Amino acid sequence: MENEDLTAAAKGILSPRLITIPAGAVLYRIGNSAGKHGAMGPWWFNEEVMTQMKQAAEGLAARDPRKADVRTWLALNARMLLAVKLEYSPADVLLAARATAPLQAYTGTGQPMIDYLGADNVADATVTYTMNPKPWLQQLYLCNFSRAVHQLDVINRENLPVALERMPAS
Repeated sequence: MENEDLTAAAKGILSPRLITIPAGAVLYRIGNSAGKHGAMGPWWFNEEVMTQMKQAAEGLAARDPRKADVRTWLALNARMLLAVKLEYSPADVLLAARATAPLQAYTGTGQPMIDYLGADNVADATVTYTMNPKPWLQQLYLCNFSRAVHQLDVINRENLPVALERMPAS
């Protein structure tokens, strides 16, 4: 299972390294409300990343002449910073979960991703953009997710505006 987890993690993380997340740690996930596991999945991030993303969303919302709310900016910002391609998820729910036991995870900076709008392939797209995760944004890929999902206690679930558009120009 470890090799399968490393292979999966390496698709989304540059130079993944194995860590142990302690019991009691709070993890966050931007997910798909209609997902197979009810918005649960192996990709998460920690409280420090959540704090930084919320602060960025608050700053963007305060400067937005269209007056988009913080939740809209959080959804858009999360899609870009976490490199959540449209084909992966509508990024329409934010989960917070507490680890009830130590969890193994791969961590590191996310891989850059290219996404596109208006077509099923990049050649026919009306808009293409590259999502470049920031080095401070350490993503987590939970190992042996079929077991790990039972060691997460969801403590908050918040619906987000569907972030199906690229980041608005500021």
